[in-house]
Amino acid sequence: MNQILFTGNSNNYKNRQNVKKNDKKNYTIILLISICFVVILGFIIVSFNIKKQNNKHISSKLAENYETLKLYTNFDSFKNIYTSTDILNKDSLNKNSENINYIIGNIIIPSLDLNLPFFSYLDDSYLSISPCRFFGEMPPNYGNLCIAGHNYDNNEFFSNLNRLKKDDQIIIYDNSEHQYSYKIYNIFEVKENDLSPIYDFDINKHTLTLVTCNNLNKNRLIVKALMS
Repeated sequence: MNQILFTGNSNNYKNRQNVKKNDKKNYTIILLISICFVVILGFIIVSFNIKKQNNKHISSKLAENYETLKLYTNFDSFKNIYTSTDILNKDSLNKNSENINYIIGNIIIPSLDLNLPFFSYLDDSYLSISPCRFFGEMPPNYGNLCIAGHNYDNNEFFSNLNRLKKDDQIIIYDNSEHQYSYKIYNIFEVKENDLSPIYDFDINKHTLTLVTCNNLNKNRLIVKALMS
């Protein structure tokens, strides 16, 4: 009887030891996986921040050199100035000359202390460094000039458009130093696939439409203004 009991206790002891070894092994595996996850996540965050800082630097450079850039309304001159910043990707280079992207104006919103140049057409790579026109002609042509800008939920680009109020002023400068002043008459949101703000305008008036994202509900924030 005692021998049987002793054998049983010995087996239980071995089982407990095996369980402890397995637990320790599992803990080690989990720890290694967690470390790898943290390292990968850290690498992604650092890479994102480096890219964001680089885009911010390019954006600042564009703003600082707007007076020079607006003198260059052809692609070759623009490319010669900014090739080193790698703004121009292969897709952009392959576009035909009518669609070549360049700085076509400056947008100023005094109430937000915003002063940024904007590109001639919408492209993801350009949108990451400055606002872009995506519809309409520049004044003095009639129609609806639409400009899109990112909302980074900070003070950059169009992040603060939600602070605008009716009758606030927006100023557009073209590359010939012509100034066009607009007054806000409506601010609202639409679903992300709602294109009505683009086509809702009086063809006999000068309309300006600013578009950015509401990151909370994924809607589009729309700011409408008329030339005053």
